[in-house]
Amino acid sequence: MIKFNGFKILFIVAFVATMLGCEKAEPDAGDADNRDPLPGSWVTWSPYKWDHDGYPVTGNYCKLYSDGVMREKRPELVQFADNTFMDIMEEFLFTRQDQFAFPPGYSHIHVYLNLENEPAIAAAFWGSVLLTVQSNDPDSTRLAYLMKHELTHALEYLIEGRSELGTDVWFREGLAVYCGSNGSWNHVSTVNDLEDWMTKNEGFDNGGNPISIHQWEDFPEGSDITGYYTVFDAVMKYLLDENGLAKSYDDVLALFFEIREGTAFPDAFEMHFGISLDVFEEEIFERLEAWLSD
Repeated sequence: MIKFNGFKILFIVAFVATMLGCEKAEPDAGDADNRDPLPGSWVTWSPYKWDHDGYPVTGNYCKLYSDGVMREKRPELVQFADNTFMDIMEEFLFTRQDQFAFPPGYSHIHVYLNLENEPAIAAAFWGSVLLTVQSNDPDSTRLAYLMKHELTHALEYLIEGRSELGTDVWFREGLAVYCGSNGSWNHVSTVNDLEDWMTKNEGFDNGGNPISIHQWEDFPEGSDITGYYTVFDAVMKYLLDENGLAKSYDDVLALFFEIREGTAFPDAFEMHFGISLDVFEEEIFERLEAWLSD
């Protein structure tokens, strides 16, 4: 999740997305008699009850709503959302779409491109993604990072099948940053970078330990939340790198499915990543330093 204007995270990064071909989405019926009669009804599982203008466009995986994006632009944008979600599934080698657990009444991920409603936000909830755009003719390449970041969360929601994600903040946000940027962030890529982070946060009770951020309330007051995301990314790289913990997306998916069955995150993490969460939190800086030194 990424929120702006003083919410939970204060940054926007855009990366150019590679567009994959897929079936072209078509606008839903656009005359007044066929408008969606329930503005805002699609956000059942989100705290934001925003109206839309009644003309969503349905693609293969996503259904795109807006309060201001030009209707003629929407087929292109929902295709972009579809392509992005397909990219994520291909990266995970995920083929079990029949096991997606959509919210009741959903058959697509409902993507809302917000122009006029408040607050400015980029966030995912069970079955929905909300992104603020700056014009009624948004450039999909400028949305690329945010779309992929939030649709990575959407994939987790659909596998876990619950209104609140079961993973810790550090894990789900590290994964979304890693996937959203195609592994290209690299803001914490040297021992010096890590030591700078530790020095910067030595005055906080947790010393800037990323694994201590289990819930949103765990960010220390006055800390650099944007900076935490860069360290979450480094931790995810460590987990997945052959010179780190040498785990894979298969392990991530297995963890999601374990949570779906009711297993708590610490137990699912130890089961599929081979180390207790308490030990991992205690050793994280030592582990990252050794990994970055290689």
